Amino acid sequence: MILNYLSPEQLFEHALSVPDRETIDLCIFSVDNFSLLKDHMTILSPKEQKKASSLRQEQDRIRFVTSRILLRSFLGRYLNYPADKLLFETGEHGKPYLCLNNPNLPQVHFNLSHSGKFVALAFSTSSPVGIDIEKTRTNIHAETLIRRFFHPDEYSEFLKLREDEKQAFLFRRWTVREAFLKGLGKGFSMSPDSFYVQEQPYMFCITKSQKDYSSWHILAVPVPKDYYCSLAYQVPV
Repeated sequence: MILNYLSPEQLFEHALSVPDRETIDLCIFSVDNFSLLKDHMTILSPKEQKKASSLRQEQDRIRFVTSRILLRSFLGRYLNYPADKLLFETGEHGKPYLCLNNPNLPQVHFNLSHSGKFVALAFSTSSPVGIDIEKTRTNIHAETLIRRFFHPDEYSEFLKLREDEKQAFLFRRWTVREAFLKGLGKGFSMSPDSFYVQEQPYMFCITKSQKDYSSWHILAVPVPKDYYCSLAYQVPV
């Protein structure tokens, strides 16, 4: 799968070609560049504006507004459709999807995540996608989280690591897990310790589960220091 990185400048193009079936479009956007989006606030729905107003912390509001403007803007350009007219619904476990009544429009799978100063979005026409970005934190107890949320074999691996390796293990495996569960559309309704994240050359796979998830591949996405990001997508078996 080819990863194509979208630039902020492409937000202002009149049209944007949808990714082909061998490509996933990604956008990693810093909220430090929020000024580029301020003139696009009007494309948010009343529901989105209400949610933004309900967020008490300014950084939370900016992250939320940034993610929704980017999502609407890119989808609107892919579909050549007014961004403010796009309608979204959520699945049983909270994954958003587009409601389109026009069968002539292409189906674009998407997912988004935000943490710290960054918003991450993924778009595909060939596969459901899940993306997760996390800013590292030092005020957490890694062993407790891994014992509770990771497969027992991963916990055993963690205990054998040097101290300077443990944070990377936690955040990489956490973003892989969350990206996979978001791509699957199940979120944490599926127990995150019910499968093993296996590291392979250039990607991660899901094993030791009651179901076969070999069609899912998870990639580490390059992001700035102190952040981890993973992308999950499905391929034909």
